[in-house]
Amino acid sequence: MRRRHFLRYLAALPGVLLSPALVFGGTGIPVPSARRHARTPLIKVIGIGNAGVNVLRRLHAMNPRGVELIFTDTDARALHGTPVRNRLLLGSELTGGRGAGHDPSLGHDVAILERRTINWVITGADMVIIIAVLGGGTGTGVAPVIAAIAQERGIPVTVVVSLPPPFASKRFMMNAEHGLAQLSQITDDLHVFPFESVLPRNYGKMRLIELFQRVDAVLCDTALRECSKAV
Repeated sequence: MRRRHFLRYLAALPGVLLSPALVFGGTGIPVPSARRHARTPLIKVIGIGNAGVNVLRRLHAMNPRGVELIFTDTDARALHGTPVRNRLLLGSELTGGRGAGHDPSLGHDVAILERRTINWVITGADMVIIIAVLGGGTGTGVAPVIAAIAQERGIPVTVVVSLPPPFASKRFMMNAEHGLAQLSQITDDLHVFPFESVLPRNYGKMRLIELFQRVDAVLCDTALRECSKAV
């Protein structure tokens, strides 16, 4: 990762003080804080892509103990206004900070490019939980790479994902299937929610934003439950 992006992540981590001149162009980024005393397990929950970031916003409001949230995206706009400073913008050299669109191969390339940074971000974790909605470029492309890096480090990985809605394009569906196949080869602790499975029977009467909020809630509750098991 380039120096300025590394600093951005450092400034977001608890217990790290950086000069304001280093944060966001003058910007900052967080470093894993050293724990000097007996501690509960540290769980790092990584929300990937716009949907993953939205789920993390909801999880942050619940203030879970022993959990560090990492908002991760290739789209700089999606990270603005996140409730904590643990923001990780990936691959701006490749995407210009405008996201990976509907191209998981671009998301994958971004994650490979940022492999050293990802490795550093998960340092100190006793468990990593990855949250994403499959189908788009960032969640589908980045999630398997982060999961694989954590597994290589010997860190237990739980993945919580949903599939695209039934009205999504064929391309989204194919992307999701490919991403799911990759994830299933990396971890056995994989929680998959088909979009319509979490909706009421009369969901056709619901507004689109309500549909996505319902899915966000299910992913958030699942991640929270997995956190509770580990702490």
